[in-house]
Amino acid sequence: MTEIIKKIINDIDENKINNEKEYFLFHQYRFEYIFSLLKKYDNNKLLLDIRAHYLHGLLGAFHLGYKNIFGTDIDIFNSISTDRAKKINAIIKNCDLKKENIPFHYQSFDIILLAETLEHFNFHPKKVFKENRQSIKTKR
Repeated sequence: MTEIIKKIINDIDENKINNEKEYFLFHQYRFEYIFSLLKKYDNNKLLLDIRAHYLHGLLGAFHLGYKNIFGTDIDIFNSISTDRAKKINAIIKNCDLKKENIPFHYQSFDIILLAETLEHFNFHPKKVFKENRQSIKTKR
């Protein structure tokens, strides 16, 4: 098990959210792959995790040294992750992607994750992809 995974499991054990550890362990290999991709980038980049759920992606980014981490999710998940967000200095905002625009209108992100997102859409994701494209930094 990688060091990042061990650190996240320690964070999960401290938080004691029902079924969170089982959820993370079930998806562990997906997160390991995401973290291996994030290792390739400069950790000073601005990272946005859309539908951050339990903030596992942001926890991994934090443990990789990312300092500028942001996330969105619906209120019910953000409310259980507030303490974790504070601990890792993540800026988290509520957003129901079906009804609202991504709430970081004036940020330009280097990396946008949708690792906990697409499988939950019951609407066409064109709007979300368009917003992501507008939010990501482009080389000029």
